[in-house]
Amino acid sequence: MRRYPNRELITHLSLAIIGWLIVQRSRKLMRPLNDE
Repeated sequence: MRRYPNRELITHLSLAIIGWLIVQRSRKLMRPLNDE
């Protein structure tokens, strides 16, 4: 019983990976506060 096709899953995974990469890039490019 699969409501979502493989394309849907791949799309969600791709969006998640791209979003994570953007966050990582943003952290490296602009890190205004260093909270450790």
